[in-house]
Amino acid sequence: LSVQTFGVVIRRLDTRTQEDIDAEIALKPVVSLPTDDHFLNLKLDDLVTEVLDSICDPTKKFGALVVSREGAEHQPCAVYESAGECLKDTWCVWSESLLGCVNSPCLSY
Repeated sequence: LSVQTFGVVIRRLDTRTQEDIDAEIALKPVVSLPTDDHFLNLKLDDLVTEVLDSICDPTKKFGALVVSREGAEHQPCAVYESAGECLKDTWCVWSESLLGCVNSPCLSY
């Protein structure tokens, strides 16, 4: 299973404060490599548009990494019988409510 860790420092002001810089220093060591591709420092007002609304958008910073199909094979999600198998497919997610593998919301993007 390939896991990517993303980091977001959310600041209140337009400019970065020393507190923001300290948060970056603390957070960057735990994000995936390359660090700059998996890290953002942004204003609170931009969180929805820059991260939440664009997580499946292949033209956005995080979205490009989340929906990357590089080296991946896709089958219909319903063929996966376990959460482990399901989560190996970039385009599938395990549904606890349905107890089955279903299409990722990113497929509809």
